[in-house]
Amino acid sequence: MSPEPGQTRPKSSVLSGNGEISDMRALQNKKAIYLSETAVFLERLKQHLDMRISAALSSTKDALVRNPTKPSTRLDPGVHDLARSSLWQYSPLLLFTKEIDFSTWQTLMRTYYLRTRSLYSDELRDNITAWKKAARQPAAEDAEVLFTSQDKDSEGSGMSSAARKLTVKRSQTLAKSLRSASGDKIGKGRSLSGNALHPFEIFASVVDETVVLISMEQNFIVDFFHATSLENMDFADAVASAPPSERRGTNLYTRKLMEPDRGMARRVGELMEEMFGFWASDLQNLVEWAIKSDPLQGIGIITTLSHHISVLTETSQEFLSRTFSTLQQRLAGLFARFVDDQIRAIEDTKVKSKKRKGIIMFMRVFPNFSAAIENTYASAANEDLEGTGEVRVMIDEAYARINKAMFESLKVIAKETPTIMTSQGGTQQGQGPDPEDKEALNYHILLVENMNHYIDEVDDRNDAVLGEWKGKALMERAEHLELYVVAVIRRPLGKLLDFLESTESLLATTSDPPSLATRPSHSRAAAKKGLGAMDAKELRRGVDTLRKRVEKHFGD
Repeated sequence: MSPEPGQTRPKSSVLSGNGEISDMRALQNKKAIYLSETAVFLERLKQHLDMRISAALSSTKDALVRNPTKPSTRLDPGVHDLARSSLWQYSPLLLFTKEIDFSTWQTLMRTYYLRTRSLYSDELRDNITAWKKAARQPAAEDAEVLFTSQDKDSEGSGMSSAARKLTVKRSQTLAKSLRSASGDKIGKGRSLSGNALHPFEIFASVVDETVVLISMEQNFIVDFFHATSLENMDFADAVASAPPSERRGTNLYTRKLMEPDRGMARRVGELMEEMFGFWASDLQNLVEWAIKSDPLQGIGIITTLSHHISVLTETSQEFLSRTFSTLQQRLAGLFARFVDDQIRAIEDTKVKSKKRKGIIMFMRVFPNFSAAIENTYASAANEDLEGTGEVRVMIDEAYARINKAMFESLKVIAKETPTIMTSQGGTQQGQGPDPEDKEALNYHILLVENMNHYIDEVDDRNDAVLGEWKGKALMERAEHLELYVVAVIRRPLGKLLDFLESTESLLATTSDPPSLATRPSHSRAAAKKGLGAMDAKELRRGVDTLRKRVEKHFGD
């Protein structure tokens, strides 16, 4: 309320207003001084931490250089604790920085990863190099498990014809070795090939070693820089929690829950990407090295990746999970194209193959192909691993497609619809089946022989899809073996069978069976004459002829 003209403002009101203004100015001055002092302090802290981080990492680097087994297949996470032990004392100051100046806090994190990245780069790349030296050399037999390699061999027909017998023997030896390997339980750290490791085992070993190191580093970053929303502690609490020499974070080996603050999780993920982006590229190069000579190594690699993705689900290790998922998706696409190539090679056999007898190429290859896949999958999955069910589904889908292509191509090669003999025993123009129809016989012989090979050589390992196709092979073999027997039995026993079959036919259509004896063709005298021609000597001769014919058809 304004005073009346001629009056003055009460002295107490003037003093009160001036006091409030003075207090506000004092607070503003204090804030300015505080911010100025804080800025100076944070600038000194950045410089000091840069020096302390460099010095701490130097001790770790010296320890790695002094390692007598360098480069080693074993990574020692404890070496990095040398640097961490001297840095933990500054952790409360980083919480203070995060609360006061978020931009400076991010700068300090950037300083840390810039100093640390080169150390990890050298260490992890040396580790990959050391593991690759333990790899087994590719063997000539490795290519024999692929349908596409057989297609390449057929192009060099000059040598393949001379080496065919040797190839068959070698394939049989390979099949035995693959089946014997399947009977052994392969524990972690034990190779399918003895001391030397398959490429997928190299990959699995590299990942097993490195995952521990990277996950511990992320846990350290989260604890050291307080990069989480799950922490209920301010600067004063952090300072009072322990003396500087005794300050430590949480257990770095344990898996932490997924960060609920997605903004913070994204910052940590970007930091890990900056620090270990080189490793993702190195891992991709390792995958390409592994599958270059043997695409089936991808099965073991996908299985390893699936296990780690399953373990990392719902944890804070989103960088690792994302890296593995990217690799897994790429490998799944490569495997799908690989299966397409195998099916194309199988279907091309219908056109390129001139062979119309014996075991067809793709039927000879598949038992080794499936055994190699099952051995690789079993070794990588290893009973105690989790999350490999999707890989099993992927393999089974490939089996179903490949088997379908094989069975269909086999029937085309064998001439699925012979012009004379059919499963019903009828022919065109209503004539009876000709037992001497070589086309029909070869059709049945080829199917019986190849289905028998499939049944004997394919080890289904209790897999539902392989078991289903073995069941189909059993049915095909039974059907065509019966038709084959009907055909070949006619030569030695044709007249007798004709008499018996016509008699059975008449019996089925007459209501007075004894009346058949009055017919000239089925009288007692006609039966005696027909049976009299088939004496013991003639029967033995016919059976011996039949034996030789069957041996000719199915003998080695």
